[in-house]
Amino acid sequence: MWYWDLPTTPNGLKPLIAYSGAGSAPDGSIYIGGMDHRTNSALYSLPAAGGTATLPAPTLGYLGDARAASEAAGNYLPGEGIEKFHTRPTWYQGKVYVANLNHSDLDAGYLNKRGFHWYAYDTAGGSFTDLSAGAPHGVGALHGGIVSTVIDPARGVIYGYGGPYDPTIFNHVHYYDPAAGRFGERTGWKLRTQHAIDAAQCFTGPRVCYVADNLGTVWRFLDPDPATGKLEWRRVGSIGQSTTATYGANWVFHVNPGRTRAYLLTKRGKFFEMRLSDGRILRKLDFPAVEPAFAGWWYYGHNAWDQFGRFYLAAFKPLTKSTGVRLLAVDPARFLAATASGG
Repeated sequence: MWYWDLPTTPNGLKPLIAYSGAGSAPDGSIYIGGMDHRTNSALYSLPAAGGTATLPAPTLGYLGDARAASEAAGNYLPGEGIEKFHTRPTWYQGKVYVANLNHSDLDAGYLNKRGFHWYAYDTAGGSFTDLSAGAPHGVGALHGGIVSTVIDPARGVIYGYGGPYDPTIFNHVHYYDPAAGRFGERTGWKLRTQHAIDAAQCFTGPRVCYVADNLGTVWRFLDPDPATGKLEWRRVGSIGQSTTATYGANWVFHVNPGRTRAYLLTKRGKFFEMRLSDGRILRKLDFPAVEPAFAGWWYYGHNAWDQFGRFYLAAFKPLTKSTGVRLLAVDPARFLAATASGG
């Protein structure tokens, strides 16, 4: 395992949390957002260049921050603040996209916020810009906030999902059909007691997605099932908690490239290896016991792999106790081999 501390930005932001986790690019570069949940948010990267099969790249670099980008575009209001990038950094055609969420509570307070900004880092030009500067009101949506994004490469479109939402309607799967341009729902595709799906990882050939909620329950979506020619939605397995009181919220979920294993890490530091063929938990470890330097830290991130089979996540302490944010890299095969005697 390796880690890097996110540095303070040139305009004084010290990252304290990283709810956006980490994202990866096709070349194996890793991107991570850091923020203070009050004034500003920034983007950093670990370049693929310099990494080897035994060691990742040695240096984590600052790419830009929201306040500086918005001020440069003349699109920053006094005292506005960009509290956090809640979206995982998303790569598409040489650019890495993030968007902010400035109101997290499920109440009407979001009406007092101008709205969210889209930002993009251009990997070729090395620039981090506010894409919303030319939009009406200077935001992506008036009073809106973005919590997740997904790329549609066939249409060259990025979709964002906003909050807050009504939790009473989320016991099943809702979807958007870009070809038909409409929303829908599948009431038979059940979720678990309205718990949020915080993580996903998708593959092609066949088109399959694995998703996990914040209890550590994993589902598989297959499009289509070769045996039936129909869409499939099924529960794969669970880490074994009915409420987050047992292990803490699960915000880390990584599926290996071979689609045979999933790795989950809860807020209280319980690390799980799940076999995806039947949902069986093969290993359960106490992460802070293995790495004592991370006792009391929280963990966040999904679907961020480099070209050497390492996955990446963010680690930080609760906001009131935080001293900073770290980007973690884990080689799961080597990590589990080194802890083979653990339990």
